Amino acid sequence: MSYSQLPKIDFIYKHDKPNYLISSNYFVVIRDKSQSYIYCCRCNQKSLHGVSVKILKYSEPISDDFLLTRLGQGDVLEITTKSDEDWVPYPLQDGFQTDLDPKSSELLTENNELKEKLKTLKESKDTMERELREELNALKSSLNNILDQNSKQLSKESNELREELLTLKASKHAMEREFWDELSALKSGFVSLFTINQDLDQKSQELCKENHELRQKLVALKSSLHNILDQNSRQLSKESNDLLEELSALKASKGMIETEVKALRDEVMALKNWKNIKDKRDREMDDEIQYLLMF
Repeated sequence: MSYSQLPKIDFIYKHDKPNYLISSNYFVVIRDKSQSYIYCCRCNQKSLHGVSVKILKYSEPISDDFLLTRLGQGDVLEITTKSDEDWVPYPLQDGFQTDLDPKSSELLTENNELKEKLKTLKESKDTMERELREELNALKSSLNNILDQNSKQLSKESNELREELLTLKASKHAMEREFWDELSALKSGFVSLFTINQDLDQKSQELCKENHELRQKLVALKSSLHNILDQNSRQLSKESNDLLEELSALKASKGMIETEVKALRDEVMALKNWKNIKDKRDREMDDEIQYLLMF
């Protein structure tokens, strides 16, 4: 029976010879125990337009749109089931692979695009985290420098105040020694008590005045120190609040990125589930075809 004598049907029907199944267009699958062959109906021979016959596996899927057969360790053959006018044979070559069907190709393209988007988002997230760490380290370094400078300034001013206080104490002791020396000299010189009292009153007033000036200086220094400490504390508090606001903004941005990444993962999972359903349907069709091939 030649190809021109084969009736056209929608899918597959039985040949009158044993172990033959003939498709609706162009090809026959010959099953022989542990092997299968492609038989070209148009040429009526075991070849596909001059190409050598290759061994097939039993698990090749056959559908209404195409026959996708795996050969050897990776060669793939696709035979279309279009009309006689539109049919173009694919030559068999080592390492030759055909394109996937449109749905699978579209799914693969979308999956690759989603992977690229996910990769881009991960890189963006890593970049933002790295920049955030760098900014935090810079802010910490700046804050430490400010604290060190303020600490050095306060230590310097405190040392100056200590030195000035020691100088004032030494001056006071010197004046007291001078006073007592003069008093001893006055006593030894039989200076009048009136003169001595006047000198004592004058010295006492001078000492009181100096003590009052010292106290005023100490109060002014304490007030200056408190003002410096309050100013530094407010500055540090403001910088800390600014850092907290920047951290909150960065955390919010990070949360949005994680939300987008989760949404993309959900889309990828949905596509994977759709592909698993499609693969399951293809396997069910393969099982039906294998069942037909066994008759």
